[in-house]
Amino acid sequence: MIVKPDFLGHWKTELLCGLLNDKAAPLFLIHLWAHCEKQHAWRFDDMPDAHLKAVCRASAPADVFEKALVDAGFVARDGDVLVVLRWDEYNAGLIASWTNGGKGGRPPKGGKLKPADNPPETHGLPTDNPTATVGEPIKILTLIEDKTLNPTPPNPLVSEGEPNVCRRRRRDSQMSPAMAERFERFYAAFPRKEARVTAERAFEKIGPDDELLATMLASITVHRQKRQWADPEHIPLPATWLNQRRWTDEAAVCASQYTEAEVAVIDAYAAAMPADWPPVDRAFVPSRAAAIRDFLALALDKPDMPARYFQHCAAHLAVEPRCGFDWLLKRETFVKVREGAVKLKEVAQ
Repeated sequence: MIVKPDFLGHWKTELLCGLLNDKAAPLFLIHLWAHCEKQHAWRFDDMPDAHLKAVCRASAPADVFEKALVDAGFVARDGDVLVVLRWDEYNAGLIASWTNGGKGGRPPKGGKLKPADNPPETHGLPTDNPTATVGEPIKILTLIEDKTLNPTPPNPLVSEGEPNVCRRRRRDSQMSPAMAERFERFYAAFPRKEARVTAERAFEKIGPDDELLATMLASITVHRQKRQWADPEHIPLPATWLNQRRWTDEAAVCASQYTEAEVAVIDAYAAAMPADWPPVDRAFVPSRAAAIRDFLALALDKPDMPARYFQHCAAHLAVEPRCGFDWLLKRETFVKVREGAVKLKEVAQ
């Protein structure tokens, strides 16, 4: 049964839905067309309106339902015969298969006919058999069977006494206990847990000491707070991160103190906000430094943006205990404040 792709949005389907005031009208049509396929017919001599309603599983009164189908152009009456319009055109191939089935189906491939019945008796003569056979059977060369003349090379992957089956050689890690412990700390901190064996090899090749491991872990902390790693698809495999020495990225280097630009943002907050806003603890916090860098990235071409932003917040926002410096740095807060002078309750929602 063929149903066109635009069936649901077709104007005739929409018209039927409107006439019946029923969005399920397309299902009624599908029931009708399925009935045509099952009965191998699209013209019905004995289908009154009540029968039509039952076939289509319709809920409207039988006379109203048939009139809607007629008005929408899906069926017509030819005297007492109900005709499902154009069903035969859309399903010509299906109708042809019905005809072929009545004739015994398709002919065999290649046009070959089935062989006739076996003859009542055979001629009793051999067909294409040799008149004589070799006197003794052909023997396989004994050299192949002789282990001393053609020994099987030892399998380096299988030890003595084990069955000779194909197996991959597992790479035994050569990491020392101390290095293995460092890798466990690294792998636990890295957010993407895939291709562990490859990561072990990359880690072992670098061979980080405790100081370098601390740098790696701090860099991972900074990377995890960046917006790019908020999407798991953008997080590299741990082996890739190691091989590319990503802990040396300028944006990911974890300093021990705030940069001048980061201190300037903290100073701008302290200078602009009223005394009832919570002060900023100036002790270095890597996550706060990363948040400040993301905040500055919102307007790299406007160095005075932090001062103007905090002055605007001081003039239009009232303080709540949960709000403060870190809250104002969030992109969501920045966007909502920039959209207009709004009250705190509207921003916090």
